[in-house]
Amino acid sequence: MALTVLIDFPFEIGLGYYAGKWSTSYTPLRLWCWGFVGRLVAAVLAQITVIIFPANGVDTWYLLVVIAEHIFSTFTNTVMFVAISAFHARIADPVIGGTYMTLLATVSNLGGTFPRFFVLKLVDYFTTATCIPPSSDYKLAAGLKGPLVTSAFSCALAAEKDRCVSGGGICNIERDGYYVVNIACVIFGAITFWGYIKPAALKLQALPLRAWRISEENT
Repeated sequence: MALTVLIDFPFEIGLGYYAGKWSTSYTPLRLWCWGFVGRLVAAVLAQITVIIFPANGVDTWYLLVVIAEHIFSTFTNTVMFVAISAFHARIADPVIGGTYMTLLATVSNLGGTFPRFFVLKLVDYFTTATCIPPSSDYKLAAGLKGPLVTSAFSCALAAEKDRCVSGGGICNIERDGYYVVNIACVIFGAITFWGYIKPAALKLQALPLRAWRISEENT
């Protein structure tokens, strides 16, 4: 993972330059919409990357697939970030531009951060896993880190999985909640994007600058 981030860094700088250049050639929120579609595609590619994980462990070709998927995902994130920042710079009041942009950026970042907690909770909720205890003729190993597992129990949560493995058991994942939640999020994202987000974004883009100002007669 560290190698992937290291390789991704120069690409992020170079692609960020082009994202900034495109934000001056196209309207910011239209570019943001393109980035949104790219992130939906990146989510699907990420799931495919997980599905094709080699049975014999990570090899060169799979590492290249992970790097390529990571670069594409980072690029779509950069496009959206640069586009929304360009839009904020366009509508911010020059008198209090810094304060205005900080407020808009904070709200934007909050909207992209707080759902992660609920998404991760849903992954645990939809995951089905059972801890299989060792056979009856199991001999206590010197490396056993916890009490011996003697009966089956759910090991969907990280703490229960650690207890299972530490006790000599095998955590058998019957259904990985990541696949369920990822597919649901992609479908939900696609429906809301074409049904509401894109029309609303383009409507905001079409507003004149005076619509973002507080008129003196109302103050």
